[in-house]
Formats: sequence, structure tokens, C-alpha cells
Amino acid sequence: VAPRAAALASAPRSPRLWLGDADDAPPSPVVLTDAQHRHVRTVLRLKVGDGVRLFGAAMGEWTGEIAESDRRATSVGGAARTRPPPRRPLALELFFAPLRKKKRATLLIEKAVELGVTRLAPARTARTERGALDALPSGACAAAVDAAAQSERLDVPLIEAVVGLGEI
Repeated sequence: VAPRAAALASAPRSPRLWLGDADDAPPSPVVLTDAQHRHVRTVLRLKVGDGVRLFGAAMGEWTGEIAESDRRATSVGGAARTRPPPRRPLALELFFAPLRKKKRATLLIEKAVELGVTRLAPARTARTERGALDALPSGACAAAVDAAAQSERLDVPLIEAVVGLGEI
């Protein structure tokens, strides 16, 4: 990694991008997804040479710099490992009744991720409202990824489908 990229990527305000949990090491160069590309280019306004951090449970955390960026795609190159993959954490599961208000459901997911939950499972109870079940899946995974990125966590918890209390 170039000295400039290492200095930028080690800064606490350097953005973290989740690459998933499938690979042991990021490919070189890493081509960002469309959503990550829009976030890096439009929201953060990062340019070629700016540092970023890449993370995933299987690969740990890597620093790199934006190698190419145009209207259609952004790629990150020069990745170097800064943190090894975590040891298998203790299985901490959270079963919760789905909440009707989306902001409260998102807050519940964010706080659970920050506390180290490894699996989130919404449970249908006798008093669960249909509106709460319909509102749950939209954005739950995105909220978990954002919370993992902000809390310096390397893995993102598994979010299960709704189950009945009798199935737990």
C-alpha cells in the first residue's frame, strides 16, 4: 500500500465498505457494487487516491485506496490487511417480536449488532400485527451492515425469516 493510502485508511474517519463473508482476501482490484459506488462517489465524494477500509468476517479488515472512479464504477486497489479475521464469536441469538414502526425496528437491529448479536430472528406472537410483518424485511439487512460498519465489527449477523414462537 502506498504510504498516502495507509495514512488515509488508518484514519478513524476513513469509510468502511462491507464486501461480504465469502472470500478469505479481497480480489485485486475490488470493484464496488452499484450502491457502494454511488455512496463513495456521490455521498462521500471520494476521489482517486483516497483511502478506504474493506471488511468481512472471513477476510478481516483491509486498507486500500480508490484506484479508478468514473460515472459507472469505482474500484479499490492496493489492499493490505490491518486486522485478521475474528475467531468464531459466541453464538448470541436475539428473537424479537416485529415492530410496526420502521424507525424502531431499525434501531433495534442497530443496537443488537453493536452488542454483538450473531443471529436475529423475528418471532410471530399471538399479538403480532400484520403491518409489523410486512414492514420488517425492507431495510433490515442494510441496517445491519451499516451498524457493523459504524461499530468497527467485522461480521454482519444473519437475519432470519419470521418464525412462530412454537418453532423456536
